[in-house]
Amino acid sequence: MRGIFTKIKKSIRLTAWQKAFLKTTIKVTVTLALLYWVFSKIETKQVLELYKEANLWLLFPALLFFFASQVIASFRLYHFFEVIKLNISRRNNFRLYLLGMFYNLFLPGGIGGDGYKVIILSKRCNVRHRKIFWALFNDRLSGLVAVGILTVLLFILVPLQIKYKYLTLVLIILAPIAYFIFNRLFFKEFLAVWKEVLYKSLAIQSLQVISAMFILFSIGITSNVQGYLMLFLISSLVSVIPFTVGGIGAREMAFVIGANLIGSKPEVCVALSLIFYFISAIVSLSGALYIIKPIDLLSSEATELITAPEMKKAEVLSNE
Repeated sequence: MRGIFTKIKKSIRLTAWQKAFLKTTIKVTVTLALLYWVFSKIETKQVLELYKEANLWLLFPALLFFFASQVIASFRLYHFFEVIKLNISRRNNFRLYLLGMFYNLFLPGGIGGDGYKVIILSKRCNVRHRKIFWALFNDRLSGLVAVGILTVLLFILVPLQIKYKYLTLVLIILAPIAYFIFNRLFFKEFLAVWKEVLYKSLAIQSLQVISAMFILFSIGITSNVQGYLMLFLISSLVSVIPFTVGGIGAREMAFVIGANLIGSKPEVCVALSLIFYFISAIVSLSGALYIIKPIDLLSSEATELITAPEMKKAEVLSNE
């Protein structure tokens, strides 16, 4: 019986490009299914009304705060690159960061922006794939720790009658300790920068919360702002799970479920989520410039299409 399954597996073996296409198709399908579910649970007309009445001038600072968060995010990642002795300038690191954002949002295949960076940086800077992968992993992990801390703070501010609510403040102390212990056990080389990284992560997420706050103000929401911002952070955690295109659909689903639990308006949540996605798409689109006009880091052979074996490596590293 095992031999039969082995033969079937070999007969349907897919190339790296076919796997990427299949994963993209699945992601698109899941995204559309989630969006259909979300819009079946809300009044679409109310969402459109919020858009019509939006103050566009308040969306400009929302864009600026989000862009500032991404600048700091590139600096945070640079700390890890310095530790693994990756020879890249801060300027080129920021450009590559924007290019990675573009790939993550607009090319949702098996490789993604992180997988692309692993292959390109390894090729050009002569650093092992694994080192770059773990640097990117720790970069993302520090962001999740910061999201957790800010979520707890906002949860305390939300007027919910929950027993032992303030005990959750303990998590604000435990989260950094757990992050420190995790690095001490598995990534001692990153201990040299863990504080700087965590501070920057808190700054990044705080700027994104401020961006979301301006979006709420732009659509006329001034009450229960802390509740919407808490849901915004929770939806950010959900969107990290790579089963939709750019996190869209997953964020809106988390918003709708959360809004029903805390008594907020799901229409406002969906409006906030989609506007924030649009703002992130604008910033991510700037990364396309470095495909049209490659930077020095991506010159010559590094700008060529990634070969099938390299694509397979990037895909494996992206999914680990």
